[in-house]
Amino acid sequence: MKDQQPLVFRYLYKTRSWQSLQISKIILIVFVFSAISGVLVACVLTYCTQSFILQPQLENTKPDQVLGVIIGQLVFLTFTYQVIACGWGFIYIYSIENRKVHTTQLNNLRLQNSLKDAQLASLSNQLNPHFLFNSLNNIRFVIYENQKKADDMITNLAQLLRYSLESSQKEKVRLCTELEIIEKFIEIQSIQLEHRLIFEVKVEAHLKKYLMPPMLLQLLVENAIKHGIEQLPEGGNVLVNINEKNNELVFMVTNDKPAENLKFRSDKTTKIGLVNIKQRLELLYDALASIKVINQSDTFKVIITLPKEV
Repeated sequence: MKDQQPLVFRYLYKTRSWQSLQISKIILIVFVFSAISGVLVACVLTYCTQSFILQPQLENTKPDQVLGVIIGQLVFLTFTYQVIACGWGFIYIYSIENRKVHTTQLNNLRLQNSLKDAQLASLSNQLNPHFLFNSLNNIRFVIYENQKKADDMITNLAQLLRYSLESSQKEKVRLCTELEIIEKFIEIQSIQLEHRLIFEVKVEAHLKKYLMPPMLLQLLVENAIKHGIEQLPEGGNVLVNINEKNNELVFMVTNDKPAENLKFRSDKTTKIGLVNIKQRLELLYDALASIKVINQSDTFKVIITLPKEV
């Protein structure tokens, strides 16, 4: 019967929904169950063992002390089993609750990862319409003027769209791949802007192996052109400078911009894109990445710092 008590407790714990009760009520149940089962087990053990344990003791006991010996035996067995039952009950409840907490944590992690993937996909998808609209708008300007240039723009656009679709399923790509896409994008923009756009990338070859979020640099260059160079009748410069600092990659995109309407230009029209970038960096790197904006009288600079990853 002693071996059956834990099974009975487990059965009642699961079938009576005790696991949904408050911990104080569960503790009370353990004590009550231990007390009742302790008495039952003590009575059964006393009855079953009286012939070879209790009887020899009673033979040398005075008649008026027999009841005291029996009661003492019952109390000892009851207390002993209650302690054992309580200990087992608390260990069992702890293991069940610990397993429940572990399962909940795993489910929360899965949910957080799913939410993170959904947020990253959403933020990435917000970049694509801006990129597509600007590219198609560029083609519209030259399609009737120079078919050869228009054909080159369409070819580059197809490659850009393919990269955009493929990279939306990836968290990170190599810097060399992103730079190739930047080159295609600049070829499209240069056909429209011609001599008004002066674009330059400065990066050491060994840095191109590192990983970065896809379309991140492309968006910065796109914003630099749209909100800076296109607003200047004489055009201007866009400089992408990529360096390393300890275990970090530092991306710096600098563009010329009109001196007038300084605050409106930098704070309003580029806000959504920079907010998206900041959110993506937080989701991918937590506090390991940063974005900084430097708005000067005639230049606009965005500095992004990422941890090195291969």
